[in-house]
Amino acid sequence: MTTKSNFLGVMGFLFGALAGALVAIFNTPQSGKKTRAQIREKSGELVEKAVGRYELTRSQAAQFVRGLKEDISTRTSKLLRVGRNTLDREKELLKQSSKQVQKVLKS
Repeated sequence: MTTKSNFLGVMGFLFGALAGALVAIFNTPQSGKKTRAQIREKSGELVEKAVGRYELTRSQAAQFVRGLKEDISTRTSKLLRVGRNTLDREKELLKQSSKQVQKVLKS
């Protein structure tokens, strides 16, 4: 039993030492040159993302405006057609009313 517990103790110690070494490696400060390079890289990525989102938003806005223009054009044409039809009907009714008034006045 003693050999097994000694083995487990040594393994635990080695595992702990390895974990501590990894934590130390990843948490040590890096050189300013490396930090500036990482900042440049990340800022470049952010600029690319921003430009990509800008282009996407611009494209979507242009598509929305085109759709809006088509919709307005369609609605305007329909309103003009309805307005003309209404005006023509009213003219016809006025003509008929005028003829009836003339008939009444002649009699």
